[in-house]
Amino acid sequence: MGVAYHAHARFLDRHGNKITVPAPVDPQTPRVPWWYDWIAMNAAALRRAGFTAILYPPVCKTQSGHFNTGDGYGVFDQYDIGSKNQMGSVETRFGSRERLQRSIAIAHACGLDVYIDTVMHQLIGGNNGVYRYLGAHGVPNIGRFPKDPGCFRGNPPRRPEDPVPVPRDDFSFGDEFVYVNCEPPGYTAHNMIDFGDWLTRSLDCDGYRVDDVKGTAVAFIKDWMNAKAMAGKFCVSEYFDGNPQSLSGWAQGAMGGRSAVFDFTTHFGLQRMCEDPASTCASSTASVTRRLTRFIRLHLSRIRTPICRLEKISAIISCWPTRSFLPPRGTRSFFTRTTAPSPAVMD
Repeated sequence: MGVAYHAHARFLDRHGNKITVPAPVDPQTPRVPWWYDWIAMNAAALRRAGFTAILYPPVCKTQSGHFNTGDGYGVFDQYDIGSKNQMGSVETRFGSRERLQRSIAIAHACGLDVYIDTVMHQLIGGNNGVYRYLGAHGVPNIGRFPKDPGCFRGNPPRRPEDPVPVPRDDFSFGDEFVYVNCEPPGYTAHNMIDFGDWLTRSLDCDGYRVDDVKGTAVAFIKDWMNAKAMAGKFCVSEYFDGNPQSLSGWAQGAMGGRSAVFDFTTHFGLQRMCEDPASTCASSTASVTRRLTRFIRLHLSRIRTPICRLEKISAIISCWPTRSFLPPRGTRSFFTRTTAPSPAVMD
């Protein structure tokens, strides 16, 4: 079993707003590399430290373009991975398509698998549910996978909510896709499968993290993972729930073992231990907790491998490399600890 490095981070600025990794387009960090270049520069070191895979951030253009709020989850155009001049930039926050492809090629050359964070729950940046895009050569309104209100849930003329696993926890972010209740029928599902196929072939990726499956129709997620170039690839999904029965019920029952899930039960337990070592199991775990807080703090995500057919990794670790890539001044970590694990800890 391997361990994946989660190559992403978010911070809270002085005003409490979520921002993401530094970029050379920011006035305060003009000399930092693009994030994709940073991954490429450190791929060999990550492999030597014991990592077997890299989980890349969401690669599609967001409503924030290359600006510091563009963490990847406010997707605007699936077919813009840093190649179209939309939302104020050609690059995404993490770099251009060329830098992304080069970074992945270097990761593969270093013996690392590459997983892509995939967002199919929501879209942001349209005009009342209407999305039109530049074509590949910059021609307006001819880009692939245009959307209309029938693609999203909400009040008429939008569509009813899909049969998602836990409707009460299906919080709306921007325009939320419907796959079962789409109008015209099948439009979003077929086009999202085509997008996944294109992305997989374009980037030669080895698997995916699938965002917010708790708010997405199970039938679509299962079809997507088994379709075209995605078939047989490793998948781990974000089913945001600390109840182990709920996690197992989705992964084993609903998905038939096709996808692993993040072990939020362990995650939340470790988080409580790290934030207050004097509370739970303090007498027997204090020394372990002190060691763990050196590098996991808020984001060591164990994979529930026994319920996944495609067992490849057992953990995804997120840590911030302070010695070579400092976060912006005046920020604090949103979900990562700001120290990297030493080789001794990794061993």
